[in-house]
Amino acid sequence: MITAGIDMGSRTVKVVFLEELNVEGAPQLKWGVKGKHMMFPDELDMDEAADKALADGLAEAGLTRDQVTRIVATGAGRKQVRFADSDVTEVSAGARGAVFMCPSAQTVVDVGAEEGRGIKANSLGKVVDFAGNEKCAAGAGAFAESMARALQLTLKDFGEASLRSDRSIPMNAQCTV
Repeated sequence: MITAGIDMGSRTVKVVFLEELNVEGAPQLKWGVKGKHMMFPDELDMDEAADKALADGLAEAGLTRDQVTRIVATGAGRKQVRFADSDVTEVSAGARGAVFMCPSAQTVVDVGAEEGRGIKANSLGKVVDFAGNEKCAAGAGAFAESMARALQLTLKDFGEASLRSDRSIPMNAQCTV
């Protein structure tokens, strides 16, 4: 059984495929067949972007739509994925995904294009507590993208440059937008 997970963010859509295996009689998920990540082209709306991301992801993974038995959506645009069988909040998906990938994980820091959040999870990937910042883009992905553009760097190069810094620069708590 293959499950597709679609994360419809405000700026990007990500697709991953998980295959359920029976190991010693207990179903377990094996990390993805393949993953797909795409930016929204300006000419696509969220419905079209979801369709395109799934189609591209299936092609990249060498799968057909008939092989996918379940589709779960998450992200800011999760309700826009009209072909999804179900949806989960970003907070729940972040907690479950982190514990799935790293069973000892207890804390998740999720920074999206327009907001950031911290999540505390238990050993089963259930949310124990969380806090988020939705009022200001400071520290969020859109701010990082803007700073990278201002420095004429790719986002990847911007991140790498930050790791080479030998001093911190204090920032005030005012909005950067």
